[in-house]
Amino acid sequence: MSLSMDLINNKFLDVDLQREDYENWIPFILSFYLENENYNYSEASGATLTIYEIKNLIISIEEMIEKKNNNHIIERYEFSSSECYSELIFFDTFELNLVYVEIWINIGSYTEGGTFGFDKGFRFVVNLESLGEFKNEINCQLNLLIAIKSVD
Repeated sequence: MSLSMDLINNKFLDVDLQREDYENWIPFILSFYLENENYNYSEASGATLTIYEIKNLIISIEEMIEKKNNNHIIERYEFSSSECYSELIFFDTFELNLVYVEIWINIGSYTEGGTFGFDKGFRFVVNLESLGEFKNEINCQLNLLIAIKSVD
């Protein structure tokens, strides 16, 4: 099983650092692989997230990791883009160093309207180290794209 979210610099990148975070759009590729199933919002799909959404995801994952490391129960956290491509839901397993993750794929947006009216979801468990790596990768990519735009 593998889940990745890669922020990319392509023609859909629309960032002006003078605007508010919720007015700045960063393209992404979301890939989810599980045994013989594969879901991938590719670069060509034009899927985007706002900087506000990305920062919120990063901060929320940091808070979950901190709470779990301090033996506190984490609250259910739901992350979905304003464009409704997919949804990530994080919640406590009540086991040391483990968090449940659900991913819901909006089949209508995934198939570009070919099939619509439902989402397809999966639930799995991740350890805090993997969750931290996921967060760190997104954070590094965001910082790199912002640095590129600040030079423009």
